[in-house]
Amino acid sequence: MEHWIKSRIHQRRMGNTPTKHQLDEYLNAGRFYRESHNFQQAVENFQRALILAKELEDGTTESLGNIELGHAYKRDNRIQTATEYYEKALEIAKEREYKLLETCAYLELGEAYRLNNEIQKAMEHCEKALEIAKEQGYKQQETRAYLGLGETYKLNNQIQKGMECYEKTLEIAKERGYKHAETRAYLELGETYILNNQIQKGLEYYEKTLEISKERGYKYEETCAYLGLGEAYKLNNQIQKAMEYYEKALEIAKERGYKQEETHAYLGLGEAYKLNNQIQKATECYEKALEIAKGKGYKLEETHTYLGLGDAYRLNNQIQKTMEYYGKSLGNCKRTRI
Repeated sequence: MEHWIKSRIHQRRMGNTPTKHQLDEYLNAGRFYRESHNFQQAVENFQRALILAKELEDGTTESLGNIELGHAYKRDNRIQTATEYYEKALEIAKEREYKLLETCAYLELGEAYRLNNEIQKAMEHCEKALEIAKEQGYKQQETRAYLGLGETYKLNNQIQKGMECYEKTLEIAKERGYKHAETRAYLELGETYILNNQIQKGLEYYEKTLEISKERGYKYEETCAYLGLGEAYKLNNQIQKAMEYYEKALEIAKERGYKQEETHAYLGLGEAYKLNNQIQKATECYEKALEIAKGKGYKLEETHTYLGLGDAYRLNNQIQKTMEYYGKSLGNCKRTRI
């Protein structure tokens, strides 16, 4: 990157101005690398795009480039850095009155704060996004704002409010034909009903999610639906069915590089094997989950894995190991305030 910057300074001195085509090439390359999980290359290309956008005095692309950089850092689980770039995008959008980009920046900040467990800030940013979206008639962003608010209320244990937001998302999505938003709404409603101990309702919404996901090729949502179905059947004490769905989720997650969902699938399988009294298999799944969680910095999943391992060793009467893993789980809780 440093070599490229020096080269760019030299080109400017020679009067070589960048073109919009070059700018678009860097943005597209950044998106390609991000989707391929090559985050370092993604970041470098987005940074090059930002430099060219500033040279071209293209404020729209500069704001968009900061959002794209934020996405790359967020996907790499570097939430604080992602937040900084979303803030830069918001600053430019507000200064230049780019209402659509301002709305998008608020939405992304809402998600980043939610991922960082800053619930109040997440709510505030989603509310600001919703306000502008409704005022300007940005229906897609309105659905995203309701989804974000629903997720935030759910995390704040305000289950009824969460459901209301998801229902509003679903209403707009079905009316406008936004199939992806419709799928997301079904998925979130499924999880919310499960949290509310309405297992049958949860199953119905997960099945709807799965139906659309498979039909439309939404692989991420298909993975999440399998995870949700696994959880629902596990809670319904249908352990064999739960295992089948966790295995399906695991297969897609590994194939597509969805590391967090792969971690969740291993955790779900570990729990299912434990409930089925297959302690050795449970331990193996928890160990795989732990390896990914530690490598990727998934602190919540790491904590849950320590708990699972503690339970497995307790059931196997290995007291020293049990205390060790429960201690690690407790230590993580204190450090991360889970």
